[in-house]
Amino acid sequence: MKRLTQPPDNQVIAVAHFGGCKSQSFTVNYSMNWNERISCIYRIVNPEGGTYIGKTVDYYFRIKRHQNSMSKGHPKLQSSIKKFGVENHRYEMITPCDPEMLNDNERDQIERRLKNEDK
Repeated sequence: MKRLTQPPDNQVIAVAHFGGCKSQSFTVNYSMNWNERISCIYRIVNPEGGTYIGKTVDYYFRIKRHQNSMSKGHPKLQSSIKKFGVENHRYEMITPCDPEMLNDNERDQIERRLKNEDK
């Protein structure tokens, strides 16, 4: 298996939503614990605003896999990374959640995204 590396500096952005409070953004840096497993809903946004929403039980590992073009099964995301470059995508943690809630929370985030696109 290909060795996964940390993303380029200042490329991973985490956005947390807690109890309906306004979200807070912060840049993830190399001093964060890359071995920590965080179960969450996340999104990847390309320079044109195209958005991929996903779920994972290990956020940092999943983002590293996407950044290393190992997103097999996600052809649109692979195409976007190839077209714009991995460094030109934003990687955001939307909602940390329990693994049992991932499916429901992912579906909710996708529905919200679709409703916002219709406006």
